[in-house]
Amino acid sequence: MAETYAVTVSSTLDSYDQQVKGLYPAFATAQDALDKILHAAEAVKDETVQVLARKAKSSLTETKRLVGAALEESGRLQEIGRRSVGEITEELSPEQKTAGVNRLITQEAGAKFAQLFNQIVNRVLNEDLGGNFFKLISVSVLTNSTSVLKELAKAVTATGVSMSGLDALSGTEFEGLITRLLEHMGFRAGMTKASGDGGIDIVATLDRPLIGGRYLIQCKRYAPDSLVGAATVREFCGALTADRPAVKGILIATSGFTAQAMEFSRGLPIELIAREQLKQLLEQHGLLHAEITDLHPYAQLFTAYGSILEFFFHWFPSKRVDFGDWDSFRGNVMKIIARLGSCDVLGPYPGSSVGAAPQPKDRAAELLDLALKMREEGKDAEAIKLLREATQLRPDNPDVSFWLGMCYNAVGLHDEQIAALREAVRLKPDFGDAWYWLGMGLHAVGNLDAAADALTKALTVQPDDAYALTQWGRICRDKGDKKGALLAFQKAVKIKPDDVSAWFQLGLTHEELGGNPEALSAYREALRIDPNHALSWERLCSVYRNLGDRARMLQALSRLEQLNPAKARELRRGLL
Repeated sequence: MAETYAVTVSSTLDSYDQQVKGLYPAFATAQDALDKILHAAEAVKDETVQVLARKAKSSLTETKRLVGAALEESGRLQEIGRRSVGEITEELSPEQKTAGVNRLITQEAGAKFAQLFNQIVNRVLNEDLGGNFFKLISVSVLTNSTSVLKELAKAVTATGVSMSGLDALSGTEFEGLITRLLEHMGFRAGMTKASGDGGIDIVATLDRPLIGGRYLIQCKRYAPDSLVGAATVREFCGALTADRPAVKGILIATSGFTAQAMEFSRGLPIELIAREQLKQLLEQHGLLHAEITDLHPYAQLFTAYGSILEFFFHWFPSKRVDFGDWDSFRGNVMKIIARLGSCDVLGPYPGSSVGAAPQPKDRAAELLDLALKMREEGKDAEAIKLLREATQLRPDNPDVSFWLGMCYNAVGLHDEQIAALREAVRLKPDFGDAWYWLGMGLHAVGNLDAAADALTKALTVQPDDAYALTQWGRICRDKGDKKGALLAFQKAVKIKPDDVSAWFQLGLTHEELGGNPEALSAYREALRIDPNHALSWERLCSVYRNLGDRARMLQALSRLEQLNPAKARELRRGLL
């Protein structure tokens, strides 16, 4: 009986040992996540997150030490049990044998073992490890540590997405993913400016014989069951036709295409990439992940902590009832992941029996998606109604305010555009695109000083934004600072050498400063990129007249007549 008792104790402890050792991969995952978070916080000098990450790391180290000590005690208990069975002689009764083994195990080491175990339980569930993890997650969300999150996003999004994460990306984030995919495939690729792209989201160049050249890409982030129709493909074809230097156009969708859309594209220089082919391309180029835990440190932390909890809930099932912060912890992680576009639903960690109530659908997000589709169809007035409703539901969402401002801009309501974009930058001070379009709106109503301030903020967030530099140059010129404008345009064309508008503005500024040869060079570069740029042909006429080159002036005027007959007639009267 004593031997049976000792064997039972030994078996139980051995099972405990095996499960405890299974915690170490979770510890390693948590350690890796905390290292990444701390590194990001140090890079952007966020002292609050640094302090919390270090506390969480220290708590994790102490928890690992206590677990190691508990394993040592467990081993000692097993050895005591085995030794006791060997030392008890046959002269003792079964009751004495049982009492002897029980006494040695419980009195010799059991008390210390229980004390260690209780320390670990309290540390994991609330007092230290859990508490510091909660604080780290909550502070990152509630204090809006956008710099840390953006720093983490660089590493996260650079590695790709899962398919569920793909469906949660915003339109801009999806374009960023496709840009990275094209770069992995050997292209030089760059995103165009939001709402100023003429239906083109990405311009990519391939430097290879035969198949090389300039490609135009449009990205459609639709729900998996929402097919792209023929009207969208027809509009894309129009944008492609206007850009003659392009080799072909590529339309990439997170869903599929209707039969009519595929039929329309036949025989045209357009390639349609649907969801399944996109999945294969992402996988082929190392940008597709099976699990969200591969993507974000906060998701790694969530998964690791969930595994640790599950172990203790197994040994202390009553603690599950007492543990009231799981939903809060899970909810905060979901907010961060959703904000970064990695995932909209973060399910329980693998193997977890800790359930979570299904999350209600985000009506504001649905309205935003629908509004963006309306906008793509040119229905900005309808989109504004949807976005107004979304702002009532989610007044704290900067993306909703941003797109509301963009729709107001499209219908020429600049005062409303300014108000919406001011709200977007209030909610998200490092929202570079919102600052840019706020500057555009202020410029449109003639408030040059405020427009300059907004563009300064945009360039602080995104110093190499060629579009913001071009707009900054235009404001400088309107304020009479032509040299400042010249420097801005020169930097813009250096950053984005295929930007027609920047080259045109550079030529215009040279012309105003009396530099006709420099202006001529800039206009020619604009026309090399876009031979149909009527404004450049118009200015060429004036430059050739100033240079006394009548023959070339008449050639430019003849080309302008093909593109804009009314302007050509007006110009002919003034020049001849």
